[in-house]
Amino acid sequence: MDDIPEKFTDTDDILGNKYNKFLVLDYDGWYSKGNPTNKRHYYKCLCDCGNPKTVQRGHLISGRSKNCGCGRLETLSKVGRTHGLTNTRIYHIHFDIKRRCYSENNHAYEYYGGRGIKVCDEWTNKENGFINFYNWSMKNGYSDDLTVDRIDSNGDYEPENCRWVDRQVQAENTRQAVKVNAIDTETGEEFSFPTIASCKRFTGADPKTMKRSNNGQRTRGKWRFKINL
Repeated sequence: MDDIPEKFTDTDDILGNKYNKFLVLDYDGWYSKGNPTNKRHYYKCLCDCGNPKTVQRGHLISGRSKNCGCGRLETLSKVGRTHGLTNTRIYHIHFDIKRRCYSENNHAYEYYGGRGIKVCDEWTNKENGFINFYNWSMKNGYSDDLTVDRIDSNGDYEPENCRWVDRQVQAENTRQAVKVNAIDTETGEEFSFPTIASCKRFTGADPKTMKRSNNGQRTRGKWRFKINL
């Protein structure tokens, strides 16, 4: 990526944004689809109709690319503009569980999608997947101090296998299978890892930072750690 123009080095700044019918999932690269001297930034996107598509950054922001070519007006497009929840914690949790299960470039993919874990159709369908997830959450005890937990850690994200719990309950649910739990203090979500090395790959934190956090010492960054020996 050495030849990327300096003003575009922050390639993650539009991840999670919605442009017309496209939801931006991951940065795909700086390359040319034709003339080798005409390189552009491309992003992996998901159209409201459910089709994935790689789209040029400039076309997303300018509105030149509005959909994957399906040409259909989907209900989700209306919902996404009117439910008023786009910037809420629960919206980002829903977005994050889809990314970790379906986006191979997501840093958590190997622990979720890479192990065959999926999100149920009810929570991903093109018409009202988020609204279904939101309604289920409100009926099942969601609050901002809880995190979504899979009862069977090898099972999918689906109503029958998920619940909203505090961090202690989630830690107990995974205690026998993991050595390190990493807590995202921004969302409250807790991730489980079988080794310190795998936790380091995921969070970027070094073992000394994990141990200081585990001992109750203050550390930089959004991650807090619990080491189960």
